[in-house]
Amino acid sequence: ALRHEWVFVRGTVAHSGPASAATERYARTLAGRGWNVRADGDRFSWWVWTGEVGGVRIEAAHAPGTKSWVPHTKAAAAARHAFYTWTEYMEDGIEPPDVVVRHHVHYKAGPGCHQETCCFIVPAWQAATAYVRNRGIVSARMVRRPGGLMLLCEGGRYQYFWRTYRPPSGIAWAKKR
Repeated sequence: ALRHEWVFVRGTVAHSGPASAATERYARTLAGRGWNVRADGDRFSWWVWTGEVGGVRIEAAHAPGTKSWVPHTKAAAAARHAFYTWTEYMEDGIEPPDVVVRHHVHYKAGPGCHQETCCFIVPAWQAATAYVRNRGIVSARMVRRPGGLMLLCEGGRYQYFWRTYRPPSGIAWAKKR
């Protein structure tokens, strides 16, 4: 039987308050409503989550150690982070994760891989805010696609599925679609 688990990773203070309290509160509320939230005692969200699901080693945290705002190098940012992660684990004598998941940069990239470690940079759950637009991270004419990543892990292997949504566009000729 397919079993769903939810892992909540703490994020940026600007989005979820000091110590990511909003993320913790949200995860705790959903667990109380019967969602299968991965918890550790009284903690329902994680700064860095590591776990093994279906024989797949996974590490998830908020911000990647590298990024790119240039469209043609976003995949390279995921590959660089996979390399950084793989190196850190190997230097500590610990088997590296198979999958590394990061967020924060509001775009989708990956998988970028080094050896057996692959990194996915997951898009935001919301459309770009005024804060993001004012920093010049997102072009004023473009609307980034919010979304997420689903992993199906079984027998030490995984499949990944991107799910993105297309918000209404402000581009005049795109409104016709």
